[in-house]
Amino acid sequence: MHQDGVIYLSIFLFIFSGIFALFFDSGIYKRDQLKTEQKLVRVLGWIHIAIGGTILVGNWCYNAWFYYFLI
Repeated sequence: MHQDGVIYLSIFLFIFSGIFALFFDSGIYKRDQLKTEQKLVRVLGWIHIAIGGTILVGNWCYNAWFYYFLI
């Protein structure tokens, strides 16, 4: 069964939550002078963006190369 809808939704959620964490949460922690929380949210934001990008590239590779061989 082909699950493109779920995959694209998870890609969007990972990338959106990473961007949200980088721009909004990091600013809130900077304003409140919480340095360790600001560093943690930056790391987690970039991890979310990296996971979303990895899933995007992996899904593209699967659809471009492997999907047609498995049918």
